[in-house]
Amino acid sequence: MKISMGKIVLILSIMLVIGLGLSCTCFAAGKTLVFVAGPQGNVLWKQLIPQWEKETGNKVEFMDIPREDFDAFLKSRIAAGSQIDLIMYDPQFHLDYYRRGIVEDITNFFSDPKYPNLREERFKKGALDFKRMAGKIYFVPLNIIMTLYYYNEDIYQKYGITVPKTIEDEEQIATKLAGTDIIPMAYAGKEIWWNPMMFYRFLPMLTADNPSAFTEATIRGDIKWTSPFYIRGLKLSKWEIDKGILTRESLGLDYNTLTTLFLQGKVATVYQGSWFYSEQLKPSLPADFKLGVAPIPSVAPGYGEPCGCADVNLSLYSKGSNKEEALSFINFAVSKEAAELASNYFVSAIDGVFPKDPVLAKVVKMYEGTPVAHLVDHLWEPEITEAFKSQLQRLLLGDTTPEEVANYIQDVQDNLISEQKDFGKIFGKTYSY
Repeated sequence: MKISMGKIVLILSIMLVIGLGLSCTCFAAGKTLVFVAGPQGNVLWKQLIPQWEKETGNKVEFMDIPREDFDAFLKSRIAAGSQIDLIMYDPQFHLDYYRRGIVEDITNFFSDPKYPNLREERFKKGALDFKRMAGKIYFVPLNIIMTLYYYNEDIYQKYGITVPKTIEDEEQIATKLAGTDIIPMAYAGKEIWWNPMMFYRFLPMLTADNPSAFTEATIRGDIKWTSPFYIRGLKLSKWEIDKGILTRESLGLDYNTLTTLFLQGKVATVYQGSWFYSEQLKPSLPADFKLGVAPIPSVAPGYGEPCGCADVNLSLYSKGSNKEEALSFINFAVSKEAAELASNYFVSAIDGVFPKDPVLAKVVKMYEGTPVAHLVDHLWEPEITEAFKSQLQRLLLGDTTPEEVANYIQDVQDNLISEQKDFGKIFGKTYSY
């Protein structure tokens, strides 16, 4: 059958249109994920997101929210019904988000062949346990953080200061620096969310290295906030101020100013976490600065146990509409290759991957064999955290006493229980007041 030239042109035109349509369909099939994140892992996402986009053809709309604004931003976005697929948030919000059903149980995906990197045995011992709820997994950790003391080696050597092994040893830092313009020990007290961290560093030792069990019992109501353990911790906090170890200048320092003064040799000692090195010190560390790291000084009856958790954690939004793609990103983010990249900046949560950075490698070796206690304010109700922030500030200013602080916190807890807003049921409370 003879076909006219006109028909041939028509057929070719139809085929061309169909081909263009198919190519457009393939291009349009790429999904755009919305990733709402705090600042902790930014150095990773800047490199990992473009790699994943290139490999999959999907896109990621990355929203970097400051710590102090994150909770309100996320909840307002949820209330507005806006798209969310992936969440990376400060661990202190986890119990609240778990109770509200914001994050999804991803336990079953740890045996799904589509996500081969999601296997419990790939993670360092305990890395998945910091926020495991009722045996279920709600996030994937990329790193492990822990608290420690940073000190200026040149200052310690010049003034004959010995690295403190007990809390009582801290007093010689203040004594030997008396009459100088160097602050013995400082923290970012102007940003009062650091107050609880300064306080609960004592709790592992005061509770014979059982701070998490002790905290959970307090939240259940089995132990009062007015117990001698909490009172002693509050007294130690005030003692550091009274002895001039922590000075009043700390209460006027923000995080960045603390970093600057430490690197300028105006502060001898800082209690912070491994994140402080990764986020604050490493990017600005002068070549001639001799940075010392030391374990937490002990308080009888326990030993110096670091507080920590995993803080660069990826979670799946429970109401997200692109869960398969989001899980693909999570699987990619904990691959061996991604973990090796992370080891340049963090202590990786992946087993067998060690820090490439010499300071972090030293910290890991320093704490080898020492368990990491939970950052216990991550177990507290948000109202308890807020009460501690303000009341500790008043205590350090001399406007209240340890006993009054403890009573205030207990009153907040009693009100939460009466309003059924407490976390008691999460930790096994089976009775009411």
